Amino acid sequence: MIASVQFQGFKACFGGKELTQACATLSGALIGGKLPAPLDQLSEDSDLHVRELAFAARQYTVATAENPADYDALYNHGVLLQELSGKLPAASADQTALLRQACSRYEAAVAVKPSSHTALYNWAVALSDLARAVRQADPAEATAALHLASMKYAESLQLNPRNPQALNNWGLLLQELSADAGDWFKRDSLVRSAMDKFRLALRSRPDFDRGCYNLGTVFYTFAMALQNTSGDCRVVWC
Repeated sequence: MIASVQFQGFKACFGGKELTQACATLSGALIGGKLPAPLDQLSEDSDLHVRELAFAARQYTVATAENPADYDALYNHGVLLQELSGKLPAASADQTALLRQACSRYEAAVAVKPSSHTALYNWAVALSDLARAVRQADPAEATAALHLASMKYAESLQLNPRNPQALNNWGLLLQELSADAGDWFKRDSLVRSAMDKFRLALRSRPDFDRGCYNLGTVFYTFAMALQNTSGDCRVVWC
């Protein structure tokens, strides 16, 4: 169901509980001024939904500048920037800029509230998105972003260990890192870890079909790698 929130000077009308809350929190009057790029182009998008998100992001830019310790504003700002990044061309400079800003907002939110597993989780997702955006232009930055995302998933799961989506995403990330591993033993370790995460996701939620699919995929991929690997560095999985 589409959520609708209305207050002075602005009407937000879009789905998603977190995005609705992010805009609803901003109940103040319209704040003028030029939007920072790339939000300026999004504020003129033909899609009303995108323009509303850009408006809210501008409000949070001001709110967080006035109160850098406002966890809710920092977190909601990250949510909006992350959502807006998906409205831009994939791997573009503008998308990359918004993803970096989103990561910065989540980092600041975690600094204010270290116990926020949701901020840590979204930070990890944003870092994974950033890695995809910069992979072609800067493979080293992409790898660094994936390693940092892995750390954030781990921290999030320390606080909320039964989050099947976080476990599944972490498994996918480890599987992705294994593809670029420099040697067989490092790849073996990463693949084992990925399998463990998918298994834990299924134990946490037995009907999690995506986790089951991903576990089967990593087994199949690893089996194909075994067939194509020569020498003595073979591992038998059970």
